[in-house]
Amino acid sequence: MNNIQDNVELSVRRLLKSVSKKTRRADLVAVDYTDGSPVRLKISIDAEKCEAIFDFEGTSSEAYGRFQFPRNINAPEAVTYPAIICCLRCLISEDILLNQGCLKLINDLGITKQSLVGVVLGQTGKGPQESTLI
Repeated sequence: MNNIQDNVELSVRRLLKSVSKKTRRADLVAVDYTDGSPVRLKISIDAEKCEAIFDFEGTSSEAYGRFQFPRNINAPEAVTYPAIICCLRCLISEDILLNQGCLKLINDLGITKQSLVGVVLGQTGKGPQESTLI
């Protein structure tokens, strides 16, 4: 199993080096909107270490209640990490497996409390629970 994860890690390492070279080591910044609420992402790549930081600082506050929006737009860490894995897999030009090897080079996931990507909705309808900072 470690060999499979190591192979995926090498693929991600090559991707990070390539992106860092193409962007001349500049941070990648993007903003998208879900129901008018901004989701901000800044990706900082350390080319020497081949590590990346996915920083969601500036993302909108969590949405309270399931009935205010047509769907639940809050995303806990358990959803955010697989989304990052899928994005990395799409950017890599070779076939790789989805596994923890994709995340070995992700040094930090900057999620602030009470943001759309940092909460878990309680199943009792009493509102969201705060996530812990990573």
